[in-house]
Amino acid sequence: MNNIHLTRGANPGAVCDFINSCYDSGTNLHSFQYVKGGRVVAKVALSPYSFIEKMLVYSLSKSFTSACVGVAQSEGILNIDERIVDIFPDKCPDIISENLSEMRIKDCLCMTSGHSACVFEHLQNQKDPVRYFLSQPLDYRPGTTFVYSTAATFICGAAVTKRSGMNLLDYLYEKVLKKMDLEKPEWRSCPDGSKFGGTGLVISGDSITEFGKMICNGGVYKGKKIIPEEWIKTASSIHSVTPKNGTADWTAGYGYQFWLNARGGFRGDGAYGQLCMIFPERDIVFTVLSESINMQKEVDCVYRLLDEIDKPDDGRIEELKTLVQTLYLPEKCKSDFKRVEYKPKKNIAGISAIVLDPCDDGIVVSLECDYKTQKIQCGNGFYKKNQLLLKNLTPGIWTKFIEEKPREINVYASYNDSSQNEITVTLRHIDAPHTQVWHFPKKEDGDWYITMHCGALNPQIVKTPVIINR
Repeated sequence: MNNIHLTRGANPGAVCDFINSCYDSGTNLHSFQYVKGGRVVAKVALSPYSFIEKMLVYSLSKSFTSACVGVAQSEGILNIDERIVDIFPDKCPDIISENLSEMRIKDCLCMTSGHSACVFEHLQNQKDPVRYFLSQPLDYRPGTTFVYSTAATFICGAAVTKRSGMNLLDYLYEKVLKKMDLEKPEWRSCPDGSKFGGTGLVISGDSITEFGKMICNGGVYKGKKIIPEEWIKTASSIHSVTPKNGTADWTAGYGYQFWLNARGGFRGDGAYGQLCMIFPERDIVFTVLSESINMQKEVDCVYRLLDEIDKPDDGRIEELKTLVQTLYLPEKCKSDFKRVEYKPKKNIAGISAIVLDPCDDGIVVSLECDYKTQKIQCGNGFYKKNQLLLKNLTPGIWTKFIEEKPREINVYASYNDSSQNEITVTLRHIDAPHTQVWHFPKKEDGDWYITMHCGALNPQIVKTPVIINR
């Protein structure tokens, strides 16, 4: 696959500097796309990643939910001035507080629902998440105080579902993405099947870019009207003053599920570096999928690239090709690996034995799980693609709850045993913005422990004592 697409006039050196400056400031890019005037100027995916694989984009999901609300309002099935209690009368508590009675869809869209904190961490595991949302105390009068809340977005998506009779994913696909000839994404759900709305969308970089192009073009895509232009103008206008206790691009104001940029335009964004930045006045869309520990520095790198990319070609295209192929390339080690077996202490991953076996071009990590044995094919000096079922081993934001069932994950895996003291297995997640390194003791009993570039695991599985079977 060709991982680099640059139009004539795009400066490859500026792209190299962008990748390196992101990396140096804690952002590991997966892919990015720069579109100007509806045309792709730069499109780069760093090996082993691609543009077409779907990935969890966390809160960038919110902007897609906003699109659904806008379409629903244009169809006449929902109005953002409606009270939440009127949409879900059967889910309300016996005693409706004054604040709850005043909460409207538009208050939730601009993060002024009245909650003093986000309640999504517990809401996502509820059998009746709408009832749970409506039962939570409201410390502020709705419409007055900005508190960023994924739960507030959830209730907006639930309102679309209630009025349309379609789950949020189906509504998004049928009303927006299908009309754009885009692949249907995935969307994580609560136990009752309700889509998360404010997070959980799993979608490709290509689809995000096309969505951004449509938004930038006033809701029109290849001549087809997808979303009302008036909704886009409304959603991208400031409706909430954001607290002045953060960084520039998170204190410039908030619309209806879009942040306003410090340097003009607006964006959807998600934890750990997911961006869909839109600059309508400049007819620019810039999208990023990445693993970032500092999103303001990542956004600053985007601004610098936009300033530099149109400068004269500096002849660094070969440097760019090498950088894209080698930045994340794992070190190759000697091929004399010897089988090693570990017996871990009882753990929430349900793993009772771990065996590392040599193979022709790497090793195989066998996990004896309480549901099914999993085998991870790990390359030596390169990555192998794996589809696995793992329990409580997927990084994320909320880590308190213990998963009872395994989750399907896709990873690129490699190993290294150059160290005298440990063997490492690197898992680059394909469907989430995370990289894990599993560390195993090499000579003596010790700990199997896991480190991550960003994200978190349940503390009970981060470090697990293991006995080496000799």
